[in-house]
Parts: sequence; C-alpha cells; structure tokens
Amino acid sequence: MIKSQRNNFRFIVAGMLSLTFALNACSGASASYGNNTGTVSVVAAENFYGDIAQQLGADHVSVVSILSDPNVDPHEFESSVQNGVAVSKAQLVIENGADYDTWMDKLLSASPNPNRIVLTAAKVASNPLPDNPHLWYGIDNIQTIAQNMTSDLEKIDGVHKADYDAAMPR
Repeated sequence: MIKSQRNNFRFIVAGMLSLTFALNACSGASASYGNNTGTVSVVAAENFYGDIAQQLGADHVSVVSILSDPNVDPHEFESSVQNGVAVSKAQLVIENGADYDTWMDKLLSASPNPNRIVLTAAKVASNPLPDNPHLWYGIDNIQTIAQNMTSDLEKIDGVHKADYDAAMPR
C-alpha cells in the first residue's frame, strides 16, 4: 500500500474509533499543557489513545495528544519543547510502543518521574498483530487498552473510581 493510502486508512480507522467512543460518552478534549485544575494530566502519543482517555476520564482528566494530524508519519515525527514539557508534567502517559512512536521513549527518558504511570499499548494488547504496530486496528486490543487506562486512572485518582468504571464500555 502506498504511503498516502496507508495514511488515509489510518485516518478512517482513527475516526471510526473516536466516533465509537464518542457515542458512548460525550465530553470535550482539553489541549492544556498545564494541570492546575485538579484533574489527572494525561499525555497520549497519538490522538486515538488520547480520545479514549478523554472519554474514560471526562471532566476528571486533562488530555494532550501529541500526534493529532493523520498526515504526520509517527516514524518521522520530531518532538518539540512543548511536547517535552507536557510529558514532564503528565501523571499518565500513553504510548503505542512496538517501534511505532520511539520518540516518546526519548521524551520519557528526558524527564524521569517515578510517580508517572506509562501505559504502553503493545505491552497490554490482548491480540498483538504480527509484524504490525497498528494495535488499534483490533477492537479487542482497544478494549484491553481502555481497561488498562481505566485501571491507571483509578490508581492516580481513586476518588473518581466509580466514574471511570461507569465510563468503560462493556
């Protein structure tokens, strides 16, 4: 598949997943890099993971998605200072792994934080795709990743555990 067709396919799949989760719970995403609101600060390497985190966390999270343009190749992406600042302040970081977003590992290592939780989708996916880092193509993978996000949000913010549980699609 040529690069433009692959990017179009990624865009369509990401849009379908975002729509699916949007239908389960309605809330808007925040693009704030700071976290002075008492919400859980979440940074997602890719917007499809950020969209899921926003749906699960609703008003209890502040989500920044670093890659939100479907035309940007994550293998060629170069992070910015703002990305580094967002990661350094994040309580939860979500990355794909599987050599898809290796730049995120560099951002994480540049600002070590033993209190930050890092969720790597490739490590928790229930059915990893052989030689394919596009874990979000499998709906069962998305379900497992969302369950892990819920668990991580509950670890960080146990006060709103019932809200996170209620937002998790069954």
